[in-house]
Amino acid sequence: MNLLNLNDEWSEYLENSDELSKLEKEYITFAVRWFENWSNIQNLEPNRNTARLFWKEAILRKERASWQLERWATGIRWYLNRIESDQKYSIDQSRLEAA
Repeated sequence: MNLLNLNDEWSEYLENSDELSKLEKEYITFAVRWFENWSNIQNLEPNRNTARLFWKEAILRKERASWQLERWATGIRWYLNRIESDQKYSIDQSRLEAA
């Protein structure tokens, strides 16, 4: 799977979501962009292991308000679930094409 395509498309998918409020979309966008930028600087793939490292090294390195931690956790979880859904879809598509 080409993660660059996913990284280009997640914001459009988020923006078009009817399930989230404008505020939720804003804090998800903030958290995801921060995570993507940090991952790129560290030269790491955006995945759950990288997210754990990001949480430890970028977020927890200074004191944060509980509302920030809650919102940022929501944003990172949303993004990781999106990545995993897209990966599963790509695997399923590859299997169908091979059949």
